[in-house]
Amino acid sequence: MEGHEESGVEKFEKFIWKLENFSRLNMSVYHEHFVLGGYPWRLSLHPKGTIKAGHLSIVLQAVETANMSEGWSRDVKFKLVVFNQVDTNMSFIGGTNCAFIFNASKDNRGFRSIISLDKLLDPEEGFLVNVGNCFAILVPK
Repeated sequence: MEGHEESGVEKFEKFIWKLENFSRLNMSVYHEHFVLGGYPWRLSLHPKGTIKAGHLSIVLQAVETANMSEGWSRDVKFKLVVFNQVDTNMSFIGGTNCAFIFNASKDNRGFRSIISLDKLLDPEEGFLVNVGNCFAILVPK
């Protein structure tokens, strides 16, 4: 078709969580519920890791609602991003081409060691700017 160009760039709906004083956290932190792709979610960060000590874990949890059926299931493709605030090309992305199934028996998915804390907290690396970090979840539109 003349005048029609296909774009190889995938468009995403996004949720960004800017967390102040991240370097002072010593326990897991949970964001309030938010909606992406028409579904409610909750994001949690685990600065001491969930499996691998010394690494940040980021987990996306499907929030159950009263109108969900007993055997509910969601097939979701998503990315979790730890933004490098100095050079975005150096950001860490988990789940580049991953599709996950969330259901009543497995309502959370994430990246148990997305980035080492040494790298994340090193001011020279560019992730920690003005004591804050930015994290995002991206869901294809």
